[in-house]
Amino acid sequence: MLSYASLYNFPGIPATVKSWIKLKVENYANNLKEVVDNSGYGSAINKYNWGWGTNTFMSNAGATFIYAYMISQDKSWLYYASQQLDYLLGRNSLNYSFVTGVGTNYCKQPFHWITKTYGIIPSGIIGQGAVGNSLINLPNVDNIVKDLMHAGFPSAKIYVDSVDSWNSNEVGIYTVSSFAFLAGYLALHNRNIEITDAQIIKTESSSELIISDKNKTLFCENCIGETQIQLFSLNGQLLFNSEIKSHNNMFQLVNYIEFIERNPIILYNVTDETGRGKTGKLSFTLIP
Repeated sequence: MLSYASLYNFPGIPATVKSWIKLKVENYANNLKEVVDNSGYGSAINKYNWGWGTNTFMSNAGATFIYAYMISQDKSWLYYASQQLDYLLGRNSLNYSFVTGVGTNYCKQPFHWITKTYGIIPSGIIGQGAVGNSLINLPNVDNIVKDLMHAGFPSAKIYVDSVDSWNSNEVGIYTVSSFAFLAGYLALHNRNIEITDAQIIKTESSSELIISDKNKTLFCENCIGETQIQLFSLNGQLLFNSEIKSHNNMFQLVNYIEFIERNPIILYNVTDETGRGKTGKLSFTLIP
């Protein structure tokens, strides 16, 4: 699906090819939509798809719905994308958030070398989820999960939060990346559509706030009066909230180094006294 999205946005792509891609994406999204509409938990997985990597499948399904929205601008696709995110964050038959550190009942024992070796649980990573009993006869199924299969547990219930269950909790970049895209896109999109008409008018009638980032410190170059700065984690947790009185054209809002070390992606929201607002994203980068 990512290849379709990349090709669709490639400069100079012929209109006939774009139409073909649009049809392919929407056809696949419609097939997933039918599954969602018949699922009690709004998930895009049917009885034939339960197996290893169901959370990867769910994240990719959510990404597909987002691609369908980006191509068609039909906002109903975002509803179906959010259904997949809701499932992954706890609206499932286990009442369990598969993302470490997110929610009140969440994964605490990911199958990850950092957890296995040092007992450290990185926040914001996601494992494979419920396994499904179709794997019962395969040799590479861990014994913890296999016990649930032999006990007759339904597919959606075959999950164990254990650092020794690679089938349930193995962390893969292919799962984390698609989940990050799904959660990040919906977070940023929803923040944009929540702007009121009054705020839009104010923004259009005056210059946009200019926010600069220097040495992990945010500065505002043209804020006026009392200015509010908020930092959020990708899952919506408020990390920092402060009001600052501006005294000159360039003043410091916040040094975010302590927050970015624990949250690789941070969203910021700045609003000054005139009502002008600015949102953006901060990402952790490794310095060689």
